[in-house]
Formats: sequence, structure tokens, C-alpha cells
Amino acid sequence: MRRVILYILTLALTFSFSSCSGLFNDLYRQAYSRLGELHDDDAINLYIPKLLEAINKNNTDEVKALLSYEVRDKYTDDDVQALIDIFTGELENPCPKEWIDSSSLSGGSKYVATTSSDWFFISSDDSMYSIAFTIRYLDDYYPRNEGFEYICVFDKYREAYFNYYSETNFDKNKAIIVETASPSDLPEGYQEVRRINGNIQCFKPEANITRPNPVTKEAVKAFLNTNDNYNSFVAHFGEPNSKSWLFPAWEIGENQYITIGCIIDNFDEEGNELCASYEHINEKTTIYGAYISNQDKRTGDLWPNEN
Repeated sequence: MRRVILYILTLALTFSFSSCSGLFNDLYRQAYSRLGELHDDDAINLYIPKLLEAINKNNTDEVKALLSYEVRDKYTDDDVQALIDIFTGELENPCPKEWIDSSSLSGGSKYVATTSSDWFFISSDDSMYSIAFTIRYLDDYYPRNEGFEYICVFDKYREAYFNYYSETNFDKNKAIIVETASPSDLPEGYQEVRRINGNIQCFKPEANITRPNPVTKEAVKAFLNTNDNYNSFVAHFGEPNSKSWLFPAWEIGENQYITIGCIIDNFDEEGNELCASYEHINEKTTIYGAYISNQDKRTGDLWPNEN
């Protein structure tokens, strides 16, 4: 989906903006040969826990020290404080197995390496957040530029809003982006938020939904074998418990859902494809897959091929 200024050497700036970055740099070089393989997942495992630790301590200086010097003109003290303030309670480091969406490496005798993740889930107390980031974890030319180049955090309501509407209005040139929403921003009747298949989605309890026919694995498979139209599916089984343009879900048990993958064609008047959202589902929307999921991940393929 989705995202050099003049350097004046003073002791204070060196400590404030380079100390933590230099620490990670030293740790990294101790662990791996300069000409050996570069491990971006290990770099993330150095940076993310330190970021969460700094946020938990409400320490703006430690957060700043983890940012690349190169982006210091793309955030303000208020941005750093907003990053700390959005979170409530002690943050848990999720250590997901697949955080890396993209990475890059360039150089000859010297290296510059970055790694990025679009959205992954973190939690504290009963709250949920999605975070995206880019880390320059190696820069042999300008080591002071090692650190976070970009951090974007949504609270659970903003993330659920995004997964329904796919709307992003923030300034992508900023180094730190913090966005919140409220239950009233979600579709009517969907003010609850749950995590399903690893995604934060708006949710309506089963008690508030009318079901023309029961939603079971067998019934869903039988229906999709003869009709893969999304609107026909909803007419037969009733609306989903969670609405997301990625994978709307029907609850079939405690922490068990049938999620549906849809093909949503969304074009402007000139035929250019636009960003899909749940509101773009129409009479031509087709289902390409049905899956069994829990809150964390997809646990099996239901249709067309069952594991």
C-alpha cells in the first residue's frame, strides 16, 4: 500500500542524535563481517525494542537518538511527544516472524542498507496499534544517518478506519506521523474493533446481525462452488461481522472466522485504477478465496482448496 542539512559538530548534538545509532552500528559490526551477509531482521531486532523502551519511559531524547540525523528537519518536538502520547500502558514487543516488506543494499567497498515494514501490530493493555517504519541500519558513508527514517503509527480506530475506507490524508514527507480516530468514525453498527487474520478491523457482534442462513464451513464451500459473486454471498449468509476491503470476516466460533478474499475493481472515469476500499464493492465484485482464520493469522484454505 503505501511511503542534507549542514552538520555542525558539537558534543551535545553528537550525544543526542548519534549515540544510540552508533551503539547499534557497533553491535552490528561486531556480529557480522563488513563483507559478509547483512541481516536486516537482526537490525530490526535491535531498533524496535529500543524504540518501545524509549516510549515506555516517556523519554523524548531517547526517541530522537534513534532517528536518522538526515530527517531531523522532518519532525518536531511535538511530533516526538505525539508518538509517545498515543500509546497507553506498557508496550509489548511482538517480534513477528515476518516484519520486512522490503529492503535495499547498495555499495562497493562501503554499504548503505535500509529495511521497511508497512504495517504490523503491537499492543499495550487492551489497546492495539499498527506501526510502519523505515530503518537505515547501515551507512558507511554517513554513520550519523543510521536510524529510523520514518515512523507512522495508527491507533486501533484509525487502523480499522483505514482498512474499511483505505483513506490516507497525512503528510508523507514527515518523519513521524501519528493518527487517531474514534468509534464514531467507523461504519454505523461497527464501532467495536477486533484483530482478525492479523489485521485490525471494525466489528459488529453476531447478536446484531440477521442471518438468512447459518454460516458454516460446509455451507460456505457448497455456495462458492456454484456462485462466487460477493453480493450474492452476503444476500445468502448476511453481512460480515468485520468489514475490511482486504478480508471481510464471518464469525463461526470463539476466535475463529471465515474470511473472504475479494476482487474489487475501482476505476475513475478515464479508466485509471484507484485505491480499493470496502465501499467500492459492487455487483461485479467476485470472491477468489475463502479461508479459516483466527485473530493472528490464516489457519487454512477453505475454498477453492482446503488444506
